[in-house]
Amino acid sequence: MHSVSGFEQAVVRYVQQRFEPLVDEVETDSYGNVTAVKRGRKAAPLLMLSAHIDEIGFIIKGIEPNGFLRFERLGGVSDALLGCRRVNVNGHFGLIGSLSERSRVAAGLKQIIPIAELYIDVGASSAHEVAELGVNVGDPVSFISEFEEFTGGHRVCAKGMDDRAGLAIMIQALAELKGETPFGTVHAVATVQEQVGLRGAVMVVHRSKPDYAIAIDGSPSNDTPISA
Repeated sequence: MHSVSGFEQAVVRYVQQRFEPLVDEVETDSYGNVTAVKRGRKAAPLLMLSAHIDEIGFIIKGIEPNGFLRFERLGGVSDALLGCRRVNVNGHFGLIGSLSERSRVAAGLKQIIPIAELYIDVGASSAHEVAELGVNVGDPVSFISEFEEFTGGHRVCAKGMDDRAGLAIMIQALAELKGETPFGTVHAVATVQEQVGLRGAVMVVHRSKPDYAIAIDGSPSNDTPISA
């Protein structure tokens, strides 16, 4: 599923369905944050678990007369990762264009091409053909990256692992709590728009006012030859 910040609807529906059989109540606010309520023997203390459901991606900001799309990032996406990447443009296959190495050398380019100079090719040769595809300015763009499992079965690779991994952990925690009655109340919250400023989480915390909170999220690897 694609869930670029601000366009999380598909994952919101998925999370609602996964939460409902596991908890006492499921609430979805106007932002799209989904809160699973597990009532305890007492109302307090209130523990909030949270994992965000949005992923980094892009938004279409312009359509050229020749059918190429200009785009802007939603979340922290490095320019160095963009060239030749496959993307989903509101349900259509696209490819982020890049100069070949030969062309870059001929043009004297050594630096990374910034996003402002890149484009997305959806196979259209005019703005009219783009419109016929149903692609418009403001449409979301997400990476295409299939789920892959490494040999051995203990490691996986996919887009959106930040923070689908955290969401999976939170759902599993609720599954293990099913049939149990905690001392206090538990709110498990799938939050939106984390990648663009923690917007969903800020709204939920202001409303719920938990006594304790645990954010389940990813972090950079520190055990590779190139580590942060």
